[in-house]
Amino acid sequence: MSKLLFGTAGIPLSTPNDNSELLTVAGIHRVRALNLAAMEIEFVRQVYITAKTAPLVLKAAQHSGIALSAHAPYYINLNAAEQDKRNKSRAYIYNAAKAVYACGGTDVVFHAGYYMDSDPQDVYKIMRDEIYHVTQKLLAEDIRVCLRPEVSGRPSAFGSLEEVIKLSSELKGVLPCIDFSHAYARSQGRTNSYEAFCSILQNIKDELGEEALTQNLHAHISGIAYTASGEKNHLLFAESQFNMGDMVRALKDMHAGGRVICESPDIEGDALKLQQAYQLL
Repeated sequence: MSKLLFGTAGIPLSTPNDNSELLTVAGIHRVRALNLAAMEIEFVRQVYITAKTAPLVLKAAQHSGIALSAHAPYYINLNAAEQDKRNKSRAYIYNAAKAVYACGGTDVVFHAGYYMDSDPQDVYKIMRDEIYHVTQKLLAEDIRVCLRPEVSGRPSAFGSLEEVIKLSSELKGVLPCIDFSHAYARSQGRTNSYEAFCSILQNIKDELGEEALTQNLHAHISGIAYTASGEKNHLLFAESQFNMGDMVRALKDMHAGGRVICESPDIEGDALKLQQAYQLL
């Protein structure tokens, strides 16, 4: 039977911060106390896990049975005109992978960058080559982390569903992060039905194999607002027209297995709503 783990994008907001322990460690314990099963470490501005703190995070994750992943910093643009910026972007992904692996984590999610008014097919080739360099560096150092380019919420950003799936089919050690809310915003609200969500999941199965759907799915979900330019900001499910119920039903009916990470402003509250909705089906 497929197993789907639900968790938070970052340290739960209700985590006690009494300075008695590393906050990430406290966050892992809080995730377990909430009866959730996964946490994504958010390296928003920098990779803050060090060689000194990683063993503490590893111990907490192993003791609590929490599945860890990470989101690489948001400064990444692998299609930058300046080679120095591309090099730094690769380093952000590599450093996030190295850190989360030391913590016992298995996956690194990242936004690959922007089209920068270039032909999307040309940009795809650049993105593929840049990501390939990172996979080879990780392989050479035996850092066994799956890189997950994320579906983007804005049409100006690289990361359509087709692009992240194609990257995953062509590069070893790469699988997509399917952000259903971003797909909804990128499509101007059209991707918001049971049939549309099932189609996404079927596409993963058809292009990447059954295990990519039933064992190794990695999804992001939240309420979301959008404009003509795409994603505007994340919302609570209760404040959004995103069809969370149909999305959860599609996950259940398609036998999805892996992790569902909630990016709502109330990360633990809405993660628990997701988990409960799934369990009630």
